[in-house]
Amino acid sequence: MVKQVSAGVILNDLENTLQLYLDSLDSISNCSFSIFNDEERQLLVSGNMDGTEFKMFNLYILENELQIHNLVAYRELRGKGIVMQMIDLTYKLSQKYDYHLFIVDMVPGFYGAMIRRGAEPIDQDSVKINKDTNLSKN
Repeated sequence: MVKQVSAGVILNDLENTLQLYLDSLDSISNCSFSIFNDEERQLLVSGNMDGTEFKMFNLYILENELQIHNLVAYRELRGKGIVMQMIDLTYKLSQKYDYHLFIVDMVPGFYGAMIRRGAEPIDQDSVKINKDTNLSKN
């Protein structure tokens, strides 16, 4: 059993983890990423591509669970495995702190894709990520 830590500790750890990953994406020209961490309950990853801003990943922390809302792959970033890698990094961190990871408020196409990848269905637009979920690019 993992010692309980504050939400701020988990959010800071996730921010650092995701920032390292996003910084490694230097092959994507004309795109930059930023992370907002309120250190209490929410972490938001947004991007800017050629002057167009977009939200990419909005995470909330609740008691013993992390919830990803508004997961979006901007059109020029689709097919690069970025979203799956962010989910994978978040899942690994959730396990480190003995938390569960859910993706909620999903569009039907992504919901279906996550079910095919082995995520556990919770309701018609939410899944739980588990050790059997395939989070590789393809």
